[in-house]
Amino acid sequence: MNKGDIYELTIEDMSAEGQGIGRIRGDGDAPGMVVFVRGAVIGDTVRVKLTKVKKAFAFGQVEETLEPSEQRSEEFDCPYFTEGCGGCPWAQLSYDAQLQAKEKQVRNKLQRIAGIEDPRVLPIIGMEDDDNEGQGPFRYRDKASMPVSTGGIITRKGGIVENLGDP
Repeated sequence: MNKGDIYELTIEDMSAEGQGIGRIRGDGDAPGMVVFVRGAVIGDTVRVKLTKVKKAFAFGQVEETLEPSEQRSEEFDCPYFTEGCGGCPWAQLSYDAQLQAKEKQVRNKLQRIAGIEDPRVLPIIGMEDDDNEGQGPFRYRDKASMPVSTGGIITRKGGIVENLGDP
């Protein structure tokens, strides 16, 4: 598998960052390589172009949605989302499906990280339609991600690490 290759995937899960997770079919019984796809949701069948290939996984971008998921939602109407803002990566997934996926992630992390074999995880309580001054589950987000770069770092003689530029 190489950067630029195109594959057809069915999205099986979502990452904590809201990327769809699919697998390139493996040979025989092999499970295949995991691909993280921004903008794809659980249940989508998509044609994906690989943008970065690592040893055990890859990243891709949607070239075409072949069959949209039943869990896909068009309710979210933020104009910045379609411009690639990235502030609400779960927005294309229906609110009920978001709650279910997040509950599954809590369960998986308790199993994998905490080593709890069969954790008891209660359903996540979501917002009602009349919550948030009548805006329901939308327009309540309070998390922001703002990447900052200095253009990289350089290690000078004596192990002194300096930024290449200003943030």
